[in-house]
Order: sequence, then C-alpha cells, then structure tokens
Amino acid sequence: MEGGLFFIPGGEKLGRYGFTVDRVFFTGKTRLQNMTIAHSPVVGTFLALDNIVQSSEYDYHIYHESIVHPAMMLLDKPKRALIIGGGEGTTAAEIIKHPGIEVDFVEIDRDVLEKCRKYLPYSMKKKDKRVKLTIGDGLKFLENSKGKYDLIISDLTDAFGSSMLSQRLYSKEFARLVSSKLTDNGVYITIGSGFENGVPKYLLRPEYLKGVFKVIRPFSFYMPAFKVQMFMTLASKGRDPLKISRDEIAERIRPIKKNLRFYNENTHYAIFDPSYFSLIEDPTMW
Repeated sequence: MEGGLFFIPGGEKLGRYGFTVDRVFFTGKTRLQNMTIAHSPVVGTFLALDNIVQSSEYDYHIYHESIVHPAMMLLDKPKRALIIGGGEGTTAAEIIKHPGIEVDFVEIDRDVLEKCRKYLPYSMKKKDKRVKLTIGDGLKFLENSKGKYDLIISDLTDAFGSSMLSQRLYSKEFARLVSSKLTDNGVYITIGSGFENGVPKYLLRPEYLKGVFKVIRPFSFYMPAFKVQMFMTLASKGRDPLKISRDEIAERIRPIKKNLRFYNENTHYAIFDPSYFSLIEDPTMW
C-alpha cells in the first residue's frame, strides 16, 4: 500500500507524535495483539505492536546493542543466554556476535516473528545453529528449563499495554524464578519503567527485583524514533556495571567492535550515569 498516510502511536504519557508513512507491509491483528509493519521516510521500516512503536530501521541498533553488550561485559566466557520476547530476532543476533555462546529464544507470537522476518530489514533472517527458537510462553519455558543461564533478557512489551501479554513477568515471583535459573554471576535485563494510565507502576529500580539480586542498576538511552528516553534495568548476581573499567570494556569488545554502531567503553558509562537517575527517581517528577 502506498499513499499519504500518517502514523500516530498511542500510549505515550507525555503526548503524541507521529510520522509520515509511504508504504504499509502489514497491518492487522495477530492471534495475540495488533501489529503494524510499515515504512516511513523519517524512521525507515518500523514495527508497532498495539499501536506503540517497538523498533525502527533508523535506531534499532541503539536499543539492541544497549540491552545486550553492557551485560555481556560483566560475564566471563558466557555459554548460555535466554531471550524472552524479542520477536524481531535482533537481540539474538547481537548476542551471537560474541563467540562461544548459545541462545534460547522464546517468542509467544509466531505471527510477529514471521512478519518481522519477511518485512523488517534488521530482523534476524537466517537460522543459526547457536540460536534455538521456541514459539511459546516465556514463563512456562523458564519454569521447565534445565541448567543455568549466564544471561536472561526480557525483551518485552510494556506490562500495561493493551494486550497485557507480559504483565506476569514483572513480579517478585518471576524475579525469584529468573534468579534461580541464572549462574552464580548471572545477569538479568528488563524494562525499567512502566505506566498504567499515566501512573508509574514500576520505576528504575523496580521493587520486585529488590532482595532478589545483589546489584540493581538502571540504565537509559534516547530512542529518536520512539521520541522517548528508554529506561532499562540490569540486575546482577555478581558484578556491578559501574565497577568495570573502560580499559576492560575496550578489550572485551575489541573482537566485535567493527560490528557495533552505538555501544563502546564510553557509551557504557553514559547510559549508566548515576547522577542522571538520582534526578529521574525524584517522585515529585511523576
């Protein structure tokens, strides 16, 4: 479809924004949620679920590099990772840039995965023997999984989006389950902020993670296509991302640096800057 269209995402607490669309590849309802994949001259091809932009060709690398590589810097020779969600497959593609690691990739919505493979230029197109895909419920998968993971990433929609598919994965019970499935120095990455009708339900150091993990660090980065500052949380059973040196990060990413567009030893410290979060966590701001 081509024409003079304008996409206006919903669900934004601080107002609405939009951009022109010159081609629509798919729009409709999957078995679980509403999905749009379209192209804009502004942000390139993008994915929206329940009318909220999830990723775009323009800046997908900022999001996916940020949720993968800071965690990988804290792990010594990681062997296993689990991704819950992440239908584009791009998170899995970032993880396997590092040698010697295998990934369990669990996506609940087959339609999202298949349409992303077909239409999103930055999706993971080719099958890779290091990535084992499961279509199913991430919670059930984790409950039944064997062995331990070095890294678990919840690459999810907002808990309070219209489909509410991921709400169960923002709870103390789930945090304890994640912890039990991580190695002794394992790392967990999840969304660090969320709102229901404009009211914050989980913030930068979510209560459901406290008392479960040794280290809880918020991190943040700006997504131009989203027009929003993304807030994520790194929860660790071992190392602190603020106590790893720039030299160590530079050495660890050296073999893959040519394949990175955003993350490096300097952006690592920028996205974890504690002085920024001391302001954001002021409750009067909400």
